[in-house]
Amino acid sequence: MKERQLPTWSQLLESFQGHMGQQIKIGKLRHSTTDRYRQTLREFESFLTEQKISLLADINKPLVESFKVWRVERIKKRRQSRG
Repeated sequence: MKERQLPTWSQLLESFQGHMGQQIKIGKLRHSTTDRYRQTLREFESFLTEQKISLLADINKPLVESFKVWRVERIKKRRQSRG
């Protein structure tokens, strides 16, 4: 019997990026919107990597709430680094 693999963040990200491409082609989504989505997705992926999380099953509400705090802290650090 073949073991079933659990879905990963990378698989979801790839699928979502394909979906965004389709939405652009049919005029339902603007490039500027996808650019903002991609920036947030890159940040979330960095957070997941830092937390050593790759499976979708490990992504829950408390983790997303932690990401929000993490993200705000990164933004604050960038603003302060402008000197």
